[in-house]
Amino acid sequence: MVGAQLSGFDTMVRLTETNDFMLIEGDEYLSSPIDLRSKFLWYQPQVALISELLGTTSMFFLAAIPTKINLKKFIETISPGVLVYNQQDSVLTRLAIQTQNTIRKHSYDLPEHTITDGITYLMTSEGDLPLSVFGEHNLSNLAGAKWICQLMGIDEMDFYEAIESFEGAAKRLEKGELGIPLVYSKDFAHAPSKVTATVKAVKINILPISW
Repeated sequence: MVGAQLSGFDTMVRLTETNDFMLIEGDEYLSSPIDLRSKFLWYQPQVALISELLGTTSMFFLAAIPTKINLKKFIETISPGVLVYNQQDSVLTRLAIQTQNTIRKHSYDLPEHTITDGITYLMTSEGDLPLSVFGEHNLSNLAGAKWICQLMGIDEMDFYEAIESFEGAAKRLEKGELGIPLVYSKDFAHAPSKVTATVKAVKINILPISW
């Protein structure tokens, strides 16, 4: 279950009785108008990835912001299991370290990479891998996703082969061409941290080759 359209998938929600895993993109918003608990507190996952702690979002969703309290409660619901977290987020790192839940913990960081002519190359043991996505936010998410895939039994090289052609989610730092030298980036900003990440990525990866 994914909250944005991904290339290659006709539908973003599918349930079966045969698969070994259920993979869910977490939703921190309200359970319902009369239940103000975050939706992710119902999941009780065996493996969980937390990418960052958002500080603010629109006032409409203010009651559903994934605060430290909500995330602390969420971490306690992982059983039996593994927590994968972004160590670049200092508050999130403290929550992971301080939890009393006896779970395995794996942290990740921004992976090593280079940028040449607007193309981001992921540095791997097999050489530099060109990516279709760009920006530190996407690269950080890629590192977290790699951990999740490995915990699901997916081989590292299979992950790299798949991620090379991954174009990202629709309207999430989506890049296109209007004719040389014009390019555009389609995105929506639902939190200040997202605006910052998008602007930084465009400055580094798009503007130098556009101008």
